[in-house]
Amino acid sequence: MKTKVVLLGDSGVGKSCIVNRFATNTFDIDSRVTVGAAFVARTIEVNDETRDGKERKVKFEIWDTAGQERYESLANLYYRRAHVALVVFALDDEKSFEKARFWINELKEKCERRDALIILCGNKMDKITDEHEDRIVENSSKNNFNGRTKIEKGNDGEIVEGKEEEEEEEEEETMFVSMDRAERMANELGCHMCVTSSAKTGEGVEELFFEVARKLLQREKGGRRKTDATNSEASKQKKTRNTSTSGARANAETAVVPPRTRDEEANNATKKKKKKKKKKTATTTDGESNPSRRPLHDT
Repeated sequence: MKTKVVLLGDSGVGKSCIVNRFATNTFDIDSRVTVGAAFVARTIEVNDETRDGKERKVKFEIWDTAGQERYESLANLYYRRAHVALVVFALDDEKSFEKARFWINELKEKCERRDALIILCGNKMDKITDEHEDRIVENSSKNNFNGRTKIEKGNDGEIVEGKEEEEEEEEEETMFVSMDRAERMANELGCHMCVTSSAKTGEGVEELFFEVARKLLQREKGGRRKTDATNSEASKQKKTRNTSTSGARANAETAVVPPRTRDEEANNATKKKKKKKKKKTATTTDGESNPSRRPLHDT
């Protein structure tokens, strides 16, 4: 079973790292930014519950797309015929989470496969430790503006604008996106799954692809059932039509003869009787007049 998978998401969320972890079980801390798209494939064996638990091979053909805005127009070349779309965001990046909403809406609008599995994945869960639990927020309170414009007067009284100075504030702590919030968005936008992963440690990556394979096999079984049900219904309808036709023929054969037809049959019967009678009379007459047919008597 071949399955086309596409990874979408903002730049730097770890899409390439997830692909490398799944394909080669490696993690490159100096992973380069993807340009355009990258391709990798891996075949796994999954226990197929739909076929008495037999092992089934599923080949993933994975397209890793670039997250930079200048490549967004090329992404639809890869996701439009995809069976599975993995939309990735970083748990420590609010902006990437909002970008995930954009990609999900793009998929629902432009993906040619209306039955494609859409999965929302929160990556970099290795960054969330016990001491970070109080920094997981429901809504963003992060302010990325670290400077301000200073307006002051020069020696001649002229107003001088455009000088910037950094605010003398301590660097803000990173706020993590809540998975409850991610699950709500996944349900709202009609995603099929919402999961977490860590490409660095490998946690959740293998399980994600195996779960996708099982869902695809279940869907295939559902498709077979639907096809069988359709064929069965068509067979029933055909049988019903044949029965109706046979019944119509039988009714036609046993239909009441109209009065005119009955009279015609009666006349035909009378004519036949008259012909028979005439034939019998002619035979008797011929027997009496023909001497050769008279019985011989002793003299």
